[in-house]
Amino acid sequence: VPIDRVVESQKIKPAHIRHHRDAEMVLLRDRLVPLIRMRTLFGCPSVEENSDLSVMVVDVDGQESGLIVDKFHPSVDAIIKPMTGVLAPYSCYSGTALLGDGSILLALNLREVVECQYH
Repeated sequence: VPIDRVVESQKIKPAHIRHHRDAEMVLLRDRLVPLIRMRTLFGCPSVEENSDLSVMVVDVDGQESGLIVDKFHPSVDAIIKPMTGVLAPYSCYSGTALLGDGSILLALNLREVVECQYH
């Protein structure tokens, strides 16, 4: 996630999640923030919610959304290259970066992630 899109990161209790129609939301600093469960969005198995949830609040075109992630990682300076190969058709990724340890970072296209969740 590009750092310039991150508004804040929070740990929240699952009991603080509110439901409105088919959407989940949380009240943060007197504003309702819609939540996106990244595991659900990418078809990963869900995990048991016994402890606080990690929520990264991002701003996409003036609209805030909270991404529920497994955990927070330290920021990484990376040069993102356009997506090529078998993942190129998937618009939820904006590109890739090769990290110093040889692992590959997949950069999210937040606009597509948010639109996919709400449409």
